Amino acid sequence: MTKGFRIETIESPEFIQMLNSRLQSDDSPLIRQYSAYCLIREDMRTALELNKIIDDLLKQKYLFLKQHIPPKPPPKKLNKQQTEDFAYNVNVYNTLLIQSLFTTIIITYAKWFSSSKNKPKLEPTDIFKNAKKLTRVHQQVMDYRNSYFAHSGDNHHENTIAIYFPAQNGVNDFLLGWPFKKRMPSLQETKDFNVLFLKVFDHICAKIGKMESKTKMVFTENK
Repeated sequence: MTKGFRIETIESPEFIQMLNSRLQSDDSPLIRQYSAYCLIREDMRTALELNKIIDDLLKQKYLFLKQHIPPKPPPKKLNKQQTEDFAYNVNVYNTLLIQSLFTTIIITYAKWFSSSKNKPKLEPTDIFKNAKKLTRVHQQVMDYRNSYFAHSGDNHHENTIAIYFPAQNGVNDFLLGWPFKKRMPSLQETKDFNVLFLKVFDHICAKIGKMESKTKMVFTENK
């Protein structure tokens, strides 16, 4: 991108004409493969960036709890508003945002290790080889994807228990379904995810680098 580049340039007819003149048909298997790896690289970059945001949000959450939960009971009781504010921040503070980002990074990473029509499938044995810890973290991510986020399976990440309250003191009986869900990763998990995503990102960058000269030749030979 040149200095002084503006979005208006993209919308100009001259730019569109120039771009079309440089496009190459994806009939070439090499170009299709190159393009797919570029897409994987972008997804891994996104996963890395979102994981960093999760890590920052978790640290903010834990810092908040540390600041508001002293090692000893406070000398005086909190008033009603302070109690409500505290409960809200403990239970809701960034939780939904973290959960959404958590789901996104798992799906974004894992989809390239699943079978896909006309897209390359990454093989963990090619990337991690004898790296046992990375293999374990990879399997953990795939477990999140396969039995929790993308599919409903037998897992320990979510459950619901039914609680029955019998009638008592003039209050009718009622039934409550109480859900338990893993809504966010731990700080250790975000640290492990970062190493994992970076390893795959570097692996894909190396593949793109090796393909670049041959891919350029396809363009030049078809002019």
